[in-house]
Amino acid sequence: MDIMTSDQAMTVAEVNARLGFIKDRMPRTYRAIQEKAAVVGKEAYALVRRGIRGEPNCFFACERDHKAGTPWDAAVPTDVARLVERYGMTFVCMWPEPKGTDGTH
Repeated sequence: MDIMTSDQAMTVAEVNARLGFIKDRMPRTYRAIQEKAAVVGKEAYALVRRGIRGEPNCFFACERDHKAGTPWDAAVPTDVARLVERYGMTFVCMWPEPKGTDGTH
């Protein structure tokens, strides 16, 4: 299993290598990123990079036996956790709630 998280500072080359891994080995995740970017713009790519660098609650994806980003440190909503467990999902892509008009998530 590939786990793509890190508590260390990452170089631009390391982040780009992990982005390349997503493009090459996680096609559904890559499509989800592109679809999110079509809705929220460049913020989607910024969230992916932050998640890849190890920041929790920005971006996390699981596709088959590959993982990218950083898992949430906050509780995953119960209904989401139940769906993943019940159906043994082979693809999950998590994003934070969109910012409200007051700048909060």
